[in-house]
Amino acid sequence: MSLFKFELTIESLLSQNEANEKLSQNIGNQIPALQMGMQRYNCDKLFRGSLLDYNFDIRRCLNYRNDFIPNIRGIILKSGDYSTIKVKIELRPFLKTFMLIFIAFFIIFGIVSLYATLNGNGKIEMLIFPVFVAIFAGAFYYLFEFEKKKAVKILKILLKSK
Repeated sequence: MSLFKFELTIESLLSQNEANEKLSQNIGNQIPALQMGMQRYNCDKLFRGSLLDYNFDIRRCLNYRNDFIPNIRGIILKSGDYSTIKVKIELRPFLKTFMLIFIAFFIIFGIVSLYATLNGNGKIEMLIFPVFVAIFAGAFYYLFEFEKKKAVKILKILLKSK
């Protein structure tokens, strides 16, 4: 599902080691804390995840619940005196699978509803439900895009992009 996948190259004014250090200073541990029956993460940094050598796998730390926080994976490459950061941002695999099944089910339901309505066996009201589902899927996409833009902005500021 390429709708929920995004690739980006950030040209940084920092050297490879400086960019790696700056990122490591802003990645916290993933410490789960239970609050009102829901799992949340205590984090005093901008991101949580891991940084190994020059490869990172992170997510933004939030003080609110949002399942559409994208996974951010990347590598910091040396580029002369500066660095280049190749980043892949995507939705978590579970949510991608859920969205694929969700959308596929309601596309099939919409086709069956349309066919039944055109043949006189169904009611026109049956066609309204797939429209609401499309709006719901659009809201999912908007939430992902909203969180993706925030994460990219923070990374660009943090890594001093050109």
